[in-house]
Amino acid sequence: MGSRRRLLLLAVTFLFGILAACGLATGPGLISRPETPSSTPAAYYDGNPQSVTIRDAAIAFAIASGITQPSQIVSFVNNVLRVQPPITLAEVTTANPNPVAISDFDGDGRGGTDRDAAILFAIATLRTREANRINDFVNNVLRLQPPLNLTPEQAARLPGPGFVPPTASPTPSASPTASPSPTPSPTASPSPSPPGIPTLGVPQTVTGRLTTSSPRDPRRPDHFIQEFLLSASAGQTVRIQLSSSEFDTYLFIVNQATGEVIAENDDFGESSNSQLDLVVQAGINYLVLVSSFEPGATGAFQLRTALVGSAPTPAPTASPTSSPPPPAGGFNIEVEFIDNSLSPSQRNIVLQAARRWEQIITGDLPDVAVTLPAGFCGGGFPPTALVNRRVDDILVQVTGARPLFAPSAPGGILGEAGPCGSPRPGIGIIPYGRVGLDPADLARLEAQGSLFHVVLHELGHALGFGLGPNWRSLLRNSGTNNPRFAGPQATAQYNSLGGLGNVPVEPEEPPEGHWRRTLGLELMTPILPPPPSRPVLSRITAAAMQDLGFTGINLAAADPYELPPEGRRLPPTGEWLFLGDDAIFGPIGGETRLLP
Repeated sequence: MGSRRRLLLLAVTFLFGILAACGLATGPGLISRPETPSSTPAAYYDGNPQSVTIRDAAIAFAIASGITQPSQIVSFVNNVLRVQPPITLAEVTTANPNPVAISDFDGDGRGGTDRDAAILFAIATLRTREANRINDFVNNVLRLQPPLNLTPEQAARLPGPGFVPPTASPTPSASPTASPSPTPSPTASPSPSPPGIPTLGVPQTVTGRLTTSSPRDPRRPDHFIQEFLLSASAGQTVRIQLSSSEFDTYLFIVNQATGEVIAENDDFGESSNSQLDLVVQAGINYLVLVSSFEPGATGAFQLRTALVGSAPTPAPTASPTSSPPPPAGGFNIEVEFIDNSLSPSQRNIVLQAARRWEQIITGDLPDVAVTLPAGFCGGGFPPTALVNRRVDDILVQVTGARPLFAPSAPGGILGEAGPCGSPRPGIGIIPYGRVGLDPADLARLEAQGSLFHVVLHELGHALGFGLGPNWRSLLRNSGTNNPRFAGPQATAQYNSLGGLGNVPVEPEEPPEGHWRRTLGLELMTPILPPPPSRPVLSRITAAAMQDLGFTGINLAAADPYELPPEGRRLPPTGEWLFLGDDAIFGPIGGETRLLP
């Protein structure tokens, strides 16, 4: 049996849980870090001698699962655990090869088992000791059997999530031309930056240069990067702009603790420069990564930050469940979290997805007053009555406690969304929408880097994509095996990419609310690809929003996209995410009144 086949067999066996049973006894101790003769703890598998990182925990988990060959460890960590950024063979072969000593976390009387390593990996990934979240992660994401059932008392004796340091390179070189970093304010979100990572304040302008001696991007080894640690207060909306006259810029915002890419932008507007708006959440350290679109590109750059809107400090009576007030003018999606079901990092992902749609739709709509009875839309939405609620431009209420109507189940319906209420007078756009995300999949989607695109897709439905009177009036051949969307703007973009006729719609039960799978990686098909592939918010979808009545559509902000050959169908195999049956429309009712 070849090594690749053995690895596949091991991964399948591991994921579906043919593992030894164990009980839960006394609480575990702390991580044991045996010292080598060179005084380097053996737990430092990724070559970053700071402490046990998420990458160390993932490698230790692979070893505890019986994988010993470095190439197989790399494949397991990257393809099964999907750690981001991916580890490299050099990280494994140059690190200390001694197995990490892990305490008896699950209380079965044996330390260093795959279950102990799974708990360590869960703590590093989730950055929590909360028993229910650890149990859900180990049981539903890692699929260990028999199920883990840590009690709150046992979880309280686990090592705290604070032991996980940055996953970035420990000594990246800052640009010698960078301006001095300001002293962070007492309310700034990040902790003191590690040596070598300069702090980026708000507002501030930094000049620098990518060179062939700059660090390389772990996700894109052929690209150079410079890193900055953002110093901003929770609640601030920070605009980050990256420009260069010497290379095509690429801007990334990364969660320093997990390595997760929170947001990214290549070309903004009609230029090759980059821009992102970040809503700062408490407890997250944000790395701003300067990079290029083309591999190997170097040159001078300017990085600038500024506040968007009013001062960041909320009034004492401000609701902690809503997104910050938007700047005046332009298109705004007001996100309101109706409960505490989403973690701060998950809330930030929702807000980032809303900001992404605001890059596509820029035209301001008339303010309206929305009135809806409590529970009118079903699924507990709205949770309390909306009475003459002023909305500019769309109000979307969100929960991570349940889908809107489907039962919660791992791998089932990932989320449901859609508009509800009464359209704006004279426009078929409904100013109220709701999104329900399945809690059984949240941790898995966030860990593998798919949650942003799932939320982005669902917000598209909440805005009215695939739903509502305007979509139905432009749908042709409904109920057949060849439904098509005849919106003139979307059709023009589809034809410009080589498509023929109107845009193909997926044959499915009403409301027939997705592009057909023949559009490949397009965001609004009923399936999304797993990382490292990324769904694409294309010019076809952007133009469709104009057909639905939105104004100020910024086609230049759409993602680069090529239409697959006609007839090619990308099947939902492997880890592809199925999003069918997630578009929920209506009911129509309540009142929407234009405001002066």
